[in-house]
Amino acid sequence: MIREISYNNKEEWLALRKQLGVGGSEAGAVIGMNPYKSAYTLWAEKTGRAAEFEGNLITEVGSYLEAFVAELFERETGKKVRRKNRILVNDRYPFAFADVDRLVVGEKALLEIKTTNSVPIMKQLRNSNEFPEAYYAQVVHYLAVSGLEKAYLAVLI
Repeated sequence: MIREISYNNKEEWLALRKQLGVGGSEAGAVIGMNPYKSAYTLWAEKTGRAAEFEGNLITEVGSYLEAFVAELFERETGKKVRRKNRILVNDRYPFAFADVDRLVVGEKALLEIKTTNSVPIMKQLRNSNEFPEAYYAQVVHYLAVSGLEKAYLAVLI
């Protein structure tokens, strides 16, 4: 069974993230696919042994641009998307939760949105058309928890 947990503001959202387990953005760290965080660091944060990352200017800009990237995705694909504003929890994976960026209207699909100014990521995307492993881990995590069938990834470089 998939349950939805609502929240009213950023503070409630952050509190839920701390108590629910592993979120999609942390999935890459768990399996060693995140170049910015190790599984050990994530464990230390989740158990209160280390301060959790609270964001910085880069993550703030990414959050700010999320709606813009969603609009670009709609314009370029003709697909409509909407915010969920709920955290998803699946009884099959009690250690995991999902807070997807957008759902694709009329499809059993989600849209994950990324913004980056990372030169290595830009080169990887431009040269091979492949995306970073951490992005893949996050999307697969969201698909498992949400029960959705497909995911789109929109990256603004």
